[in-house]
Amino acid sequence: MKSLKKFTTIIALVLAFAMLLGACGTASGKKGSRRDDDEEEEEETTEEETEDTEPTTEDTEETEEPVNTEEVLTPPETKAPEGPTSEISYYGDIMDNIMYLASGNANEDDVWEMMGVCEFVMYNDYETAHKDLGYILKDVNGDDIPELMIVDRIHFEFDDSEDAFRVLALYTRSEKYLPTLVFEGWTRNEMILLNDGSFFNIGSGGAAYTTMQVFRVNNETTTDTLWSCFTDFEDPEDYNSELCWYTSDNGEIELLGTVEEYSPDIPDAEEYYDISKDFVPLSDNEHRYEIVMCDCTYDEAVQKCEEMGGHLATFDSEREALTIASVITYNTEYVSLFVGEPTQPEGYEDFGGNGDCYMAGISGQDGSMYVQHVSEDPVGSEPSMTGFMGFICEYEYK
Repeated sequence: MKSLKKFTTIIALVLAFAMLLGACGTASGKKGSRRDDDEEEEEETTEEETEDTEPTTEDTEETEEPVNTEEVLTPPETKAPEGPTSEISYYGDIMDNIMYLASGNANEDDVWEMMGVCEFVMYNDYETAHKDLGYILKDVNGDDIPELMIVDRIHFEFDDSEDAFRVLALYTRSEKYLPTLVFEGWTRNEMILLNDGSFFNIGSGGAAYTTMQVFRVNNETTTDTLWSCFTDFEDPEDYNSELCWYTSDNGEIELLGTVEEYSPDIPDAEEYYDISKDFVPLSDNEHRYEIVMCDCTYDEAVQKCEEMGGHLATFDSEREALTIASVITYNTEYVSLFVGEPTQPEGYEDFGGNGDCYMAGISGQDGSMYVQHVSEDPVGSEPSMTGFMGFICEYEYK
């Protein structure tokens, strides 16, 4: 945690000093850049007028606008089932999507919807993604309903610092709202949970453009900024001019001082919330799949899976089929695994065959998943399958 603190404390000053030596960065798209003063002032003066109009998924460097309640009111069929349920089950669809992405199935469209998660998956293998990518549930807006935070764990290999955690996405819900994305984080837009439930955000828009803010998540699926500041050149058109800290918290851009004479009062490491005590890795997610190697009959597979607390895996969607295919590919090759009857014709190939049971496997030719119709006792009819059989157990949200 201390290394992360050191990083967040000096990143702006190091980059800023580099710019004072002649480095140049682009100012395009930079929030708070005085080249966009007119646009900024117009946005800031109309902020209160637009506060209750429409939702936003923009970076938390900008004040987020409340969602349109007509679009997110929970219809009857989406209400949680009656009886005891785990809090994570309310966010089940979101977690299933995270599991899908973490299994290596992200595409270009997913990157823009879940940038931090896709970024983490792109630079880590399957095992690391399921071990160091996960979630915590914590009520940060005071409505007694836990928010879902997707977080990653960072290991410091070159010193003795403790592991650090960053928030890659936060979803909130209430009796009134469906689970809604409030903000995202990624490497150049880090989100750190603080002890009081607020978030410290540090972002970079280029070598000379750093933003910092502390904000809270409110009960309307938006955020409230507590303080913010950013760096820019004293003369935005002159990259050799002084690099300064500014703020626009009062609605107008205000000079705080040069980078040499002013240092933002950023949260100390002791103010960071200890996510490790609540962290649940994806490998422990309630809705997951487990491969069990066993030379068993279909009925024995069903029974063993039920004793384990699950059921034979079924493919209810293309996305689920692709997730299961990734689980098979990572764990084993050239095996046949009992599964339940598929209900979605996408994401795998049906090889046909004789029998009322189903077995899944990975094609040795193109790596795709196939399903084959087999008898209740494949080993009994084909002894050569001994040692190459098993089943996939699926665990549902409780």
